[in-house]
Amino acid sequence: MVLIKKFNRRALLSIFIVFLTMQSFAISTTVLNKKLDKIIKKDLGLSECEKSAANFSNEDLEKAGIGLLSHQFFILNSKNGSEGFYIVETAMGRFHDFTYVVFFGKDLEIKIVSVVEYSEEHGVEITHKKWLRQFVGKTPEDTLMFKKNIDAISGATISGKSITESIDHMLQNVKLLKEHKLL
Repeated sequence: MVLIKKFNRRALLSIFIVFLTMQSFAISTTVLNKKLDKIIKKDLGLSECEKSAANFSNEDLEKAGIGLLSHQFFILNSKNGSEGFYIVETAMGRFHDFTYVVFFGKDLEIKIVSVVEYSEEHGVEITHKKWLRQFVGKTPEDTLMFKKNIDAISGATISGKSITESIDHMLQNVKLLKEHKLL
């Protein structure tokens, strides 16, 4: 209780978010990068593309009221310039977090959503490309609602609702990034 009085809520929230983020990115960086490279080359068709960290800090994100951290954002550049960006995020399954990535075009429209790490027995249906395609084309102007404008999926109610809410939150954060001229 004394600790809570010494630290303000914002500091505690920041520490908690960093802890959760470290815990939630259990997938190894090497494995994640291999999977991302495959998606970029195969699904986005960008064979000669470089990934780079976003050019804003956690402080910039906090000032803008964005609930993500800078190490989750990556810019995609080709010889033609920026091809867009992607965000690596986690959501909660039935018992464990899973990791997914959302690729955005320069127009802030979702190009691809891919679940890159899912370790549960239940809910694996949300990893299927056919189900994930319904997020493609969504923009920060859209509001996503599971069972309303995002179809439910048998056997994956908890994971489906979780990823839908998480992507909706991500879209709102992308909107804030644009409003604060961080993108």
